[in-house]
Amino acid sequence: MKNLLRSFSFSLLLFIPGMLLSQAAPTGSDPVYGLDPLLYNGKKYTYFLPPGTVGNQFLHRPDFYLGSATIKGTLFSGIILNYDVFNQELLLQYTAENGTLGILEVSKAWLEAFRLGEMAFIFKDYGEGPNYYQRIGDEDPCILYHWTKQLKLDVTYGTDHFAFTPPMRDSWVLKEGMTHPYKSRHSFLKIFSQEDKPLISDYMRQHRIRIKKASDADMTQLIHYINSLD
Repeated sequence: MKNLLRSFSFSLLLFIPGMLLSQAAPTGSDPVYGLDPLLYNGKKYTYFLPPGTVGNQFLHRPDFYLGSATIKGTLFSGIILNYDVFNQELLLQYTAENGTLGILEVSKAWLEAFRLGEMAFIFKDYGEGPNYYQRIGDEDPCILYHWTKQLKLDVTYGTDHFAFTPPMRDSWVLKEGMTHPYKSRHSFLKIFSQEDKPLISDYMRQHRIRIKKASDADMTQLIHYINSLD
C-alpha cells in the first residue's frame, strides 16, 4: 500500500505545471541490488524542469560520458557518468534488472575523485566545506576550478521562461596545500615567487594564454611549466 501511495504521489508531481522540483529521495542510501554497493549506492536522481526551460543543469550537455570514479580507495572504470553542476551532484547511469535505465546520485560519503572523458575532478574540503573541483595538473602547484550554474527567469521577447546561465567557474591555485584564488593575470602571477613571476609571465605572453579564457590544454601546459621551475 505504501508503494502504491508513493507511486500515485509521484505521478501527480509530474503534472504540476511550471514547477521546478528536486525530489528528496528516501533518507539514507538506495542500493541497486546485484551490483557493487560501494558504487551503486545513492539517492535516485529525480529532477524536473519547468516546461520551456532553456539550457540544462549539466556542466556541458545532458548526454552521459564514459568515465571513472574513485570511492574509498577503489577505482571504478568504464562507468557512465554526468555532472549536474546546478545541484552539485555526480550522476551514475545504470541498467536495472528489467533492462531499463536508471540514474543515481553518487553518494558523497566516500567519494574521492572522478573523471568525465578527459576532465579530472576531486571531491575535497579546503576549509569551506566539501566541494567538487576540476583539477588541472597532477603535482603541487595545480589548478582548481569549481563550476556552477544559475537558473533565472528570462523575459526576453515578452515570454516568461526559465533559462540556465552558461557554466561559471571560480579558480584557484593549490600551492603547498593552500588554495589561492585568482581572477586575472595579475592576481595569478601574485601567487608565485618574485623569481618565478617574470618567467611565468613571459611563458604566458609567448603562448598567448589568457587566464580568463584559457583552455584546459593551455592551463595544463602552463602548470607543467611552472612545476618545471622548481
